[in-house]
Amino acid sequence: MSGSEADRPTVAGMAVDDLVAWARESAGDHGHRPLRFLPALRRLLEAVAGEAFLSSFGRQILHDFVVTQLVTQIQTSKLVKANPEIEQIPLESVIVITGMPRTGTTALHNLLAEHPELRAPRLWEMLAPAASTDPTARVRMIQVARNYVEQYHRVAPRLRDLHPLDPLRPDECHRLTATTFSSSIFAQRYHIPSYLAWLNEQNLRETYEYHRLLLRCMLWRRPGQHIVLKCPSHLWHLDALAAAYPRARIIRLHRDPAANLASASNLTAVVRGASGAPVNCHAIGSQWFRYAKLGLSNLRQGDRYGTAALTLDVRQQDLRADPLGVAARVCEFAGVSLRPNAAARMARHLNDQAPERPGRPGYSLTDFGLDQTRIDRQFGDYRLEFNV
Repeated sequence: MSGSEADRPTVAGMAVDDLVAWARESAGDHGHRPLRFLPALRRLLEAVAGEAFLSSFGRQILHDFVVTQLVTQIQTSKLVKANPEIEQIPLESVIVITGMPRTGTTALHNLLAEHPELRAPRLWEMLAPAASTDPTARVRMIQVARNYVEQYHRVAPRLRDLHPLDPLRPDECHRLTATTFSSSIFAQRYHIPSYLAWLNEQNLRETYEYHRLLLRCMLWRRPGQHIVLKCPSHLWHLDALAAAYPRARIIRLHRDPAANLASASNLTAVVRGASGAPVNCHAIGSQWFRYAKLGLSNLRQGDRYGTAALTLDVRQQDLRADPLGVAARVCEFAGVSLRPNAAARMARHLNDQAPERPGRPGYSLTDFGLDQTRIDRQFGDYRLEFNV
């Protein structure tokens, strides 16, 4: 085992080399294929061990997650070696939806996924991007995804009302970047400020190149010409994303920062509760204030990333008021025709959605140590720029 694999930060009583050994055994990797991104894994595990205060259940969940990501790396290496044409699959039409969490990114993603010409990878695919193409394996992978959702809802029942998880519906592609252990999703799941500070200093080009490879693996399994992806975490790494997807069409959603910060903090509190660790709501609010400042303060209408990636800015209030109109704008921006059958499918999807619950949410800014005046002062320019 290489020296990089033998370094010994631990989680659930397991060192990195033990986690690697578990993954190799699970994947049947007797040739010891090189594993990538182990320095980032070490950073993550060090932060979790020192800061997150996970329960034994939470540590076991993280252990299993890490092993699964390492297995995905091994499966990807095997698949691409056996089918080198995967790396040549064209990615000329990629739509990427992003924005702060709780700005409507999920609603727009699910709406666009109804378009028959748009390929939106499903949760079961994201959980096993390089697994077998055998039809029986697909059934098994869908069941694995269903078990994942059921377990998540058991430990975090409030998540049902906040964020949809369905094996057969589209899901966030943080599940691809997480395979590199360089993703802000970990800082939402766990209180690990040192890891997030480290992540903010990283150039994530290699992470997004691997994201691209995993996407190609999924397209090799089930092709598509126009791809639609979604994840809030892209907002902080759009230059790296554009380096991997130079012709991407980036859709950024925007919402009033005060309502947004309270809602994002509430979701994070629910997600962290699933790990069995104590939930410090004021620490969550402070983290989101700083992270929103980093992600939003320098945005401008029509920003360009790289040489050709373009952006379209959408307000959540416009998506709520006229979702089909916003979908039409996105399709026009991305060069995808919105024919009557696609519009009809989107309309049916909207009719099938449960109406929003009236009344105030069950949380406030003060629950998370956030102050309206401070938010107004910090994000005043952002509000003016995007009229939110």
